[in-house]
Amino acid sequence: MYIPPEFTVTDPETIDTFLHRHTFGTLTARAADGRMAASHLPFLFTKTGETRIFRAHIALANELSRLADGTEVLLVFAGEHGYISSSWYGHPNVPTWNYTAVHVYGTIRRQSPEDLYAQLRELTRTYEQTVNGTTDPETMPQRMIQGYLQHIAGFEITAHRTEAAFKLSQNRNAKDFAAIVEQLDVYHPALAEEMKKAYPRSGE
Repeated sequence: MYIPPEFTVTDPETIDTFLHRHTFGTLTARAADGRMAASHLPFLFTKTGETRIFRAHIALANELSRLADGTEVLLVFAGEHGYISSSWYGHPNVPTWNYTAVHVYGTIRRQSPEDLYAQLRELTRTYEQTVNGTTDPETMPQRMIQGYLQHIAGFEITAHRTEAAFKLSQNRNAKDFAAIVEQLDVYHPALAEEMKKAYPRSGE
């Protein structure tokens, strides 16, 4: 993606933290008929050494379930984003949009039935913790689980390139930056917090 230098993020730890927090992404690829296709999916993100690995599953009825092993795909993960009014600046300017996003380019590989089941078990347990839930595939009727497994495909994506853009007003002067954060504390607190964490201006 196009990223102006001032918004480019290359620190691996910062990118990994983002990917652990923002796990709902968009899988994009060229389908078998040559058309571009996309699906929105929850992913499990892990690392093997320095290599990023992403696992997810998709309905067999989805055209992306028929991608051949080794096909290049693009994953897009979006974080906090929001409108920035230029009326918050101390000078005339145009409004803009702040955002955080990571693009991951990699190759896809179909999972075995055993790996797919393990993925579903880990995915369920991971997200059940976020809502204090108790659902567990191993305690559910296995006939029902096996029935669902007949209609989905699991896959693993090995990343070979990652690009990250954090456009958080870091190109503004300290006064304008503080004014933007003050306004976002009212209208979009989550985006304000991202700005405070990524580019603290308290020392200026």
